[in-house]
Amino acid sequence: MNLQWQENRPKKRILNQMKNSTLGVITVALWTTCSWNTASAQNEPPASPPLPATPAEKPLHEQTTAEAWAAYQAGENQKATTNADQCIARFGEAANRSQAALEEENVTLPKGKVSEAEANRIRQYQILHDVAACFLIKGWAEERLGRREEARKAYTEARKYTLARSSMPSGESFWSPAEKASESAAKLEKAPSQ
Repeated sequence: MNLQWQENRPKKRILNQMKNSTLGVITVALWTTCSWNTASAQNEPPASPPLPATPAEKPLHEQTTAEAWAAYQAGENQKATTNADQCIARFGEAANRSQAALEEENVTLPKGKVSEAEANRIRQYQILHDVAACFLIKGWAEERLGRREEARKAYTEARKYTLARSSMPSGESFWSPAEKASESAAKLEKAPSQ
């Protein structure tokens, strides 16, 4: 049998020449295996070491709230209001829906130190908590900037979120941004105008 292995020769013709020969069957099997391995190797990326595990990024509402807190604590009041406004603008409607749903279902959320199970239950409504905290931070920052009317408006909004809880900045226990906003609004009313 005359086998001519040439790249430009049609495969069908080569296979027909080898079909009745044992050597042909073995050759076809080897050729098919080699061709398949080469083809699959061309379609696969080279092996690379696994990437190191990275912690998951926080959701945007948590990021902007943390940034607002950090800016407020650093005395960067304009930056604090900007970050708070980003969270409020993006997630305010979702917070309103959460507050309404919780009120409708007569849900209560604890304050103070809580068990891990209670903390997890509270965290299920994190958007609500973050928006309320951002209104409070905004009020405090606006007050520092001497913008009493803007501070009053922010406190009024924060007071609407009666079921919101925050554990910031310490993370040790939960408190109500609505209650803090009421306290801050009362102090603002008593303070002399500048």
